[in-house]
Amino acid sequence: MPTNRKIAEVEELSELFSNSEIILLAEYIGTSVGQLSELRKTLNNASASFRIAKNTLAKLAVDKANKSILSEQIKGPIGFVFSNDEASSVTKSIYEFTEKNEVPFIVKIAVSYTHLRAHETEADLVCRLRHEKRRGGGGGGG
Repeated sequence: MPTNRKIAEVEELSELFSNSEIILLAEYIGTSVGQLSELRKTLNNASASFRIAKNTLAKLAVDKANKSILSEQIKGPIGFVFSNDEASSVTKSIYEFTEKNEVPFIVKIAVSYTHLRAHETEADLVCRLRHEKRRGGGGGGG
């Protein structure tokens, strides 16, 4: 039976997934608790937030937010970056953090819903961004 705390966490995460224009899923292996606190402060300054949640709860939240395409990427130690600001300021903050702290912070997938083209589904967007990443292109645009 789910606890009230878990139900509230799924609801809060679902709202973040629903209301964020930019969602990054990133592995944070090798990053200390102190470094994650510093990352949170850095991202807050870039109008973004960083959350860690149990994978089961995160999968429930993405399903509830109708973003279940992200569910397959939620494996292992994963954190979520949410923002409605410019993607460049968020990614720059993450890059500067990893350079300063010399820690791996591997972005598994980045989805910018501002780059969703009129004819695309979320699955199309994720596939297009993955393809553009492999090609070395920037992603996005219209």
